[in-house]
Amino acid sequence: AGEWAYGDGERIPIGIFYQTRKPTYEEKVLGERIPVKLKPGNIRSILEKHI
Repeated sequence: AGEWAYGDGERIPIGIFYQTRKPTYEEKVLGERIPVKLKPGNIRSILEKHI
């Protein structure tokens, strides 16, 4: 990024000057681990056992 003299009469660029990719919260927490995918029927049986 540079400094611009607004009075010089040159056009001022407008738009994306640079982009950085930052990890999302889930990417930070999970890292390289793959989350477990539960089948819809599993949740009810687990809740019935523990509640």
